[in-house]
Amino acid sequence: MIKQNFSISSDEVVRILQMHENATKNHYLIKEQVKKTTELPPKEFSLPAQTFKSGFHSETSLDPSQKETIESVLNQIANYINEKKGIPMDIQIITGESLPTNFDNENNKTLGKGELAKLRGETIKNILTRYFQGLVEKKIIPSMPQIPEPKTNVELGMKQVPYIKGTDKPKDKKYEVDQFIKFSIVSSGQETTQCLVGLNVIVQYIEQKNPQFPCRGGHNCDEAMFDVYLNTTLIGVANLNNGGCYAEGCDRKSSLVVTQDMVNSIVNKPGFNNRMTLWYRCKSSNCHSSVPEIYIYNDKKTQLFPNTSFPSSCVAPQGARGDKANKILMFLDGCGNPISVDQTTSAEEMKKLSDEMMSPSEKYWKEQTEFRAKFFNDIQTKGFSFVPNTTNTNVFDQNTFDISEMNIQDNMLFITVIPKKNTTVRYFLNPYTNRPDSYFAKEQKPFKVFVPIVPINVTEKERLFKKRNSQLIPVGDIGYFSPFTLTNEKNEPFKGTKNVIIKPTFESN
Repeated sequence: MIKQNFSISSDEVVRILQMHENATKNHYLIKEQVKKTTELPPKEFSLPAQTFKSGFHSETSLDPSQKETIESVLNQIANYINEKKGIPMDIQIITGESLPTNFDNENNKTLGKGELAKLRGETIKNILTRYFQGLVEKKIIPSMPQIPEPKTNVELGMKQVPYIKGTDKPKDKKYEVDQFIKFSIVSSGQETTQCLVGLNVIVQYIEQKNPQFPCRGGHNCDEAMFDVYLNTTLIGVANLNNGGCYAEGCDRKSSLVVTQDMVNSIVNKPGFNNRMTLWYRCKSSNCHSSVPEIYIYNDKKTQLFPNTSFPSSCVAPQGARGDKANKILMFLDGCGNPISVDQTTSAEEMKKLSDEMMSPSEKYWKEQTEFRAKFFNDIQTKGFSFVPNTTNTNVFDQNTFDISEMNIQDNMLFITVIPKKNTTVRYFLNPYTNRPDSYFAKEQKPFKVFVPIVPINVTEKERLFKKRNSQLIPVGDIGYFSPFTLTNEKNEPFKGTKNVIIKPTFESN
């Protein structure tokens, strides 16, 4: 073994220790493991036996007392989920039936083995889904628990009370033990205790101007309220409103403390990798987005920010007054230590954060809005087809529209339409929703449309045909636009001739 002795001066020792400390702060060394997690054991809730009357399974068959019993158990489940806020949960419904033959008293028929339990499970799942969707919409619980397909005691192979036909009585109370409905609550995340619990984010404003703190001074109105987030979890509202104040009376401070519930919510979200984005969104319509200065302390009251690596507390992005865009303050590790105060981030990353925070209904309406925006843009540039056999707008009406160009493409006439006034045009097929859609056309704003060309054979002279169908509008030498379904001389309809361009072949004169 080789031994080496080194003589190091006291100044060098201090320098090495200082370098070590700075390296640790800047995360060059391996950080202490952030997560300390515990698995939650399954939690079971049960409805009393015979919640449904014998042979019944639908929601409409439940009387008020039975509904009240079910709701009482659902409230217990909701309270449990709320206690473990932020931990993803699965609610597995398990329904049971006894061995004696089951009969469907609602549809007056015999049921096979396990069928009655299955029907009751589907009913309970519908009730459960509707109940928890309501709690999410009211923000009573943070997210919708997963509710997989119900399972029965038959398919799970659970032991049942024996039944001997001709000897045992099918309605014996001993069989009620198998007529159960249970809810097994299983966490798909973990309960977390870690250094992040108790993190204190202070958002403040100080009126006294100081050249070292450019964010101080010059604010005395009620336009500075902010929702503050770590990733997609709201940690509180910072209220720096100070309208009508004077001098030091204008100072404001909001102290936001990260709770256990918040930690569970943060670390159990997909993609969490011991890295957090601290950001805020201004709640006011004409806000001061550059007002706050930020201080961060851990649960032991040690100041994490500002520090020697990041000395300035004025990290709020400088935004124009009234800018309500999401603003990133800094990036932190899983214990709240600053990694970077460079607030630049891609629009895609910020959009991802916003999308993750949306409820299912908000996501739906956002998608619909995006689809309509694409639809409006495409109808002006690429054009869409009219929906067949609907009451489409007569774009050949010269009192309302001008046609600037016409081209035949396959069996379609592609036209550019210029509205003479603001008007609603109906009905195009919106390919993003696959539904008929209308378009509000603005005066002198061109849009494009494909109009089908439909050949028809007319067994009468052109003059007579046009006299009977006086609503026809000539379209160059291509044919006629027909706002209505055409008929022949026997008053029989020509199929598919409503709101299309017909290209007739007439009987010789």
